[in-house]
Amino acid sequence: RIVPELGDPNLREVVHEPFRVIYQQRKDTVEILAVVRAEQEPDFPEIQGRNI
Repeated sequence: RIVPELGDPNLREVVHEPFRVIYQQRKDTVEILAVVRAEQEPDFPEIQGRNI
């Protein structure tokens, strides 16, 4: 699903309690941008800065 706080369709997440895995899919690869506990706020500016 799209990361709700960001609304960017290129930044996706999988929730597997107690974690959120935030990733970006590219042509042939998936880049993991962050793995955070579900109750924590990810560092969104850092994640958005890596969006290419």
